[in-house]
Amino acid sequence: MVAKYGPKASAAMPMWAGGRVIGSGELRQVPRPAREWAPELLDHLALAVRLFGSRRRVERKQSEMAILAVRSELRVASRRNVMSELVASLSHEINQPLGAILSNLAVSRVC
Repeated sequence: MVAKYGPKASAAMPMWAGGRVIGSGELRQVPRPAREWAPELLDHLALAVRLFGSRRRVERKQSEMAILAVRSELRVASRRNVMSELVASLSHEINQPLGAILSNLAVSRVC
């Protein structure tokens, strides 16, 4: 761009989220030479950068909350699975001796 259009005027502001820079907001003017940006324009840029930075923070917080919800559902499903296996095992352990007792009773009646 600079080679084609010459020097340009620009202003950049860092975008902060979670205590670190996650990007920047910039104003550029091509193919104009360096210039002074109006304070109102820089204030608007700062506001836009803060809004986009907080939007990303909100999106990150929402995704963290969604992950926590899914983990909670997974824990519940895992507990249910363990309980169903335990119930199946207990019912087998109880039914096996009861079946043997009934079988022995049937044989003793025949004799």
